[in-house]
Amino acid sequence: MKKEPASRSAKILEFPQVEERSLAEDLIKARMWRLTRLVEEFANSTINVLEIENSMLRELLEELVVKEAALRWIVRTASHSNGQVREKLWADIDGALTELENTAETYDFYSKRALNSSVLTSASHVATGNDGRVAS
Repeated sequence: MKKEPASRSAKILEFPQVEERSLAEDLIKARMWRLTRLVEEFANSTINVLEIENSMLRELLEELVVKEAALRWIVRTASHSNGQVREKLWADIDGALTELENTAETYDFYSKRALNSSVLTSASHVATGNDGRVAS
Protein backbone atom coordinates (compact mmCIF):
# COMPACT_ATOMS: atom_id res chain seq x y z
CA MET A 1 0.00 0.00 0.00
CA LYS A 2 1.43 3.33 -1.09
CA LYS A 3 1.12 6.29 1.30
CA GLU A 4 0.28 9.75 0.00
CA PRO A 5 2.67 12.53 0.98
CA ALA A 6 1.48 14.54 3.98
CA SER A 7 1.19 17.68 1.86
CA ARG A 8 -1.47 16.07 -0.35
CA SER A 9 -3.49 14.40 2.36
CA ALA A 10 -3.68 17.33 4.80
CA LYS A 11 -5.60 20.38 3.67
CA ILE A 12 -4.99 23.50 5.69
CA LEU A 13 -7.55 25.71 4.00
CA GLU A 14 -10.41 24.71 1.81
CA PHE A 15 -11.70 27.45 -0.43
CA PRO A 16 -15.21 27.27 -1.89
CA GLN A 17 -15.76 26.15 -5.45
CA VAL A 18 -16.24 28.70 -8.23
CA GLU A 19 -19.99 29.23 -7.71
CA GLU A 20 -19.63 29.57 -3.95
CA ARG A 21 -16.53 31.72 -4.26
CA SER A 22 -18.39 34.11 -6.52
CA LEU A 23 -21.21 34.37 -3.98
CA ALA A 24 -18.69 34.87 -1.14
CA GLU A 25 -16.93 37.59 -3.12
CA ASP A 26 -20.24 39.31 -3.86
CA LEU A 27 -21.13 39.27 -0.16
CA ILE A 28 -17.74 40.75 0.73
CA LYS A 29 -18.17 43.43 -1.94
CA ALA A 30 -21.60 44.31 -0.53
CA ARG A 31 -20.14 44.60 2.99
CA MET A 32 -17.32 46.72 1.60
CA TRP A 33 -19.82 49.03 -0.14
CA ARG A 34 -21.72 49.49 3.15
CA LEU A 35 -18.49 50.21 5.02
CA THR A 36 -17.41 52.75 2.38
CA ARG A 37 -20.74 54.61 2.68
CA LEU A 38 -20.48 54.56 6.48
CA VAL A 39 -16.93 55.91 6.52
CA GLU A 40 -17.90 58.63 4.03
CA GLU A 41 -20.84 59.51 6.26
CA PHE A 42 -18.55 59.73 9.30
CA ALA A 43 -16.03 61.89 7.45
CA ASN A 44 -18.67 64.26 6.03
CA SER A 45 -20.94 64.33 9.06
CA THR A 46 -21.96 67.47 10.90
CA ILE A 47 -20.90 65.50 13.97
CA ASN A 48 -17.42 65.66 12.49
CA VAL A 49 -14.86 64.62 15.03
CA LEU A 50 -12.77 67.71 14.29
CA GLU A 51 -15.48 69.74 16.01
CA ILE A 52 -15.33 67.40 18.97
CA GLU A 53 -12.01 68.04 20.64
CA ASN A 54 -11.15 64.42 21.12
CA SER A 55 -7.86 63.27 19.65
CA MET A 56 -8.70 59.57 20.10
CA LEU A 57 -11.79 59.91 17.91
CA ARG A 58 -9.97 62.04 15.36
CA GLU A 59 -7.22 59.41 15.09
CA LEU A 60 -9.79 56.61 14.85
CA LEU A 61 -11.58 58.40 12.01
CA GLU A 62 -8.31 58.99 10.16
CA GLU A 63 -7.42 55.31 10.59
CA LEU A 64 -10.83 54.25 9.24
CA VAL A 65 -10.57 56.51 6.20
CA VAL A 66 -7.07 55.33 5.27
CA LYS A 67 -7.66 51.62 5.91
CA GLU A 68 -11.01 51.61 4.09
CA ALA A 69 -9.40 53.21 1.01
CA ALA A 70 -6.54 50.69 1.09
CA LEU A 71 -8.97 47.78 1.43
CA ARG A 72 -11.00 49.08 -1.53
CA TRP A 73 -7.82 48.99 -3.60
CA ILE A 74 -7.08 45.43 -2.47
CA VAL A 75 -10.64 44.38 -3.41
CA ARG A 76 -10.08 45.74 -6.93
CA THR A 77 -6.77 43.87 -7.11
CA ALA A 78 -8.37 40.63 -5.89
CA SER A 79 -11.14 40.95 -8.47
CA HIS A 80 -8.55 40.82 -11.25
CA SER A 81 -6.41 38.06 -9.73
CA ASN A 82 -6.55 34.33 -10.39
CA GLY A 83 -6.02 31.03 -8.64
CA GLN A 84 -4.45 30.79 -5.21
CA VAL A 85 -3.53 34.47 -5.15
CA ARG A 86 -7.18 35.39 -5.62
CA GLU A 87 -8.33 32.94 -2.94
CA LYS A 88 -5.77 34.20 -0.44
CA LEU A 89 -6.61 37.85 -1.13
CA TRP A 90 -10.34 37.28 -0.61
CA ALA A 91 -9.71 35.39 2.64
CA ASP A 92 -7.50 38.26 3.87
CA ILE A 93 -10.04 40.86 2.74
CA ASP A 94 -12.80 39.11 4.68
CA GLY A 95 -10.78 39.24 7.91
CA ALA A 96 -9.65 42.84 7.43
CA LEU A 97 -13.19 43.91 6.58
CA THR A 98 -14.54 42.37 9.78
CA GLU A 99 -11.94 44.29 11.78
CA LEU A 100 -12.81 47.57 10.02
CA GLU A 101 -16.53 47.00 10.58
CA ASN A 102 -15.81 46.57 14.30
CA THR A 103 -13.68 49.74 14.30
CA ALA A 104 -16.49 51.64 12.56
CA GLU A 105 -18.98 50.47 15.20
CA THR A 106 -16.60 51.61 17.94
CA TYR A 107 -16.14 55.00 16.28
CA ASP A 108 -19.90 55.42 15.86
CA PHE A 109 -20.54 54.60 19.52
CA TYR A 110 -17.87 56.89 20.95
CA SER A 111 -18.50 59.79 18.56
CA LYS A 112 -22.18 59.82 19.53
CA ARG A 113 -21.20 59.61 23.18
CA ALA A 114 -18.75 62.52 22.78
CA LEU A 115 -21.36 64.54 20.90
CA ASN A 116 -23.94 63.96 23.64
CA SER A 117 -21.39 65.02 26.24
CA SER A 118 -20.55 68.14 24.21
CA VAL A 119 -24.23 69.03 23.83
CA LEU A 120 -24.84 68.57 27.54
CA THR A 121 -21.83 70.76 28.38
CA SER A 122 -23.05 73.47 25.97
CA ALA A 123 -26.56 73.30 27.41
CA SER A 124 -25.14 73.60 30.91
CA HIS A 125 -23.17 76.72 29.95
CA VAL A 126 -26.27 78.31 28.39
CA ALA A 127 -28.44 77.44 31.39
CA THR A 128 -25.97 78.97 33.84
CA GLY A 129 -25.29 81.99 31.65
CA ASN A 130 -21.66 80.97 31.22
CA ASP A 131 -21.00 81.18 27.50
CA GLY A 132 -17.26 80.77 27.85
CA ARG A 133 -16.44 84.50 27.61
CA VAL A 134 -14.19 86.07 30.15
CA ALA A 135 -15.30 89.35 31.66
CA SER A 136 -12.88 92.22 31.17
